[in-house]
Amino acid sequence: MAAQFPSIQSFFKPELSNTPKQMTSLAAIGDGFTLAEVETKAHMPRPDWKPRDHYHFMQICDLAPGPRLVCVKGRVVSFHDKQPLRQMPYGSSRVLVRDDTGTLLVRLWYAKYDYQLRLGQLVSVWMTHISSVESQWDGPVVASHATTLHPERDSKCCFTIETDADDGSLYRSPLGSSDGHQLEGLMTLKNYLEGGHDIEGTKVLVCVKSVGGRKTITTKKGEALDILQVFIFDDTHDAKFVLWGRATASAGSWKPYHTILLLSSPGFRVDRESTLSISSATQVDVDPRIEDAEWLRRYAQRVTMREAVNVPFPEGGEKLFIAESRCTPTERSPTALNAGTIFSSASTLRSKIQIGTLIDESGAISSGKLVLSAQTWEQFLGRTAKQLAESSVKQLRDLEARLLFLRVTLLFGWSEKVGRLCVMRLWSH
Repeated sequence: MAAQFPSIQSFFKPELSNTPKQMTSLAAIGDGFTLAEVETKAHMPRPDWKPRDHYHFMQICDLAPGPRLVCVKGRVVSFHDKQPLRQMPYGSSRVLVRDDTGTLLVRLWYAKYDYQLRLGQLVSVWMTHISSVESQWDGPVVASHATTLHPERDSKCCFTIETDADDGSLYRSPLGSSDGHQLEGLMTLKNYLEGGHDIEGTKVLVCVKSVGGRKTITTKKGEALDILQVFIFDDTHDAKFVLWGRATASAGSWKPYHTILLLSSPGFRVDRESTLSISSATQVDVDPRIEDAEWLRRYAQRVTMREAVNVPFPEGGEKLFIAESRCTPTERSPTALNAGTIFSSASTLRSKIQIGTLIDESGAISSGKLVLSAQTWEQFLGRTAKQLAESSVKQLRDLEARLLFLRVTLLFGWSEKVGRLCVMRLWSH
């Protein structure tokens, strides 16, 4: 019978395993920290985070790829949330931050801290490394540089929202804007809806008309998703702007007929009506600092003013830009002087009198755009409001015939309070 050789296991002594009681004893010792303390440290939101190292404050256009302690400031122009996977306790947001020189893509990881992102927020990004956009973004190139932050794990990086330090003056200029020049790709809302959405790099400047209520819908995957409709307009057309997810909270501070939005490369869809939305390439500037935005805001406020002849004459010593002109009413009855009804109340009589179009050698002003003081009305009509109210229909017809093509000299000024030309004195010829 052949000799039996020992196996390799015979050269090793078996190790005695610890008893369950010993294992429990070792586990109970731990590292001296409770589970609550570990969770608090790992997911600390750190709202009062302060840098302990030296960071270089730079503009986005001056960034270069590589490791470096850098801080940049800018405003949030877009963000998209990526929900955490089931096997991972972390989620992330892709945030586009822009200053006056460029755009930075921030891949912001989070576990339990809610950053409460909003469009137009002023933020500071403290980072340790800068990379190329292609390594962080799989869509259209919308930024010049990129970085990845996980502030809840890395004590040297942070993403702070500068709520208290924001006075609304910083980083409001869109890229490519300059005084006296129109933004490249800027078009009216009507032109965009009629085919401009097919052009790459289009921009639309709109004003918020109203903000609808937030609704929650269920997606095909069975997930709950918030949706909010914002009605927008410019001087050419109206449309609907839809916000999804956490972006719906951005509209909470938008004021109807005051907040201006510059939408760069917005998403577009036609269902029952034309709808704009935020796509992966969209950037939203809230109240941009450009001349067109100021013009649109003034236009929106004029639209909200009640279209009535009897706009109150500004009182209280308001400063007016004063000019003098000789004008001639050109329109015939009934728009030149619509006073075909006898009124017993002198206060309501002036609200029914309407001056038609006035012209001089330089231009014309349309009906209902002038605001006349009580003294000016008496100078124009040649009688007081009480006398006018007591006039017969024949007397009013005669007065209307006399005022038609009457040559007058006006002393007027522009009132910022009512947004109209206000006539202080009138001389007839």
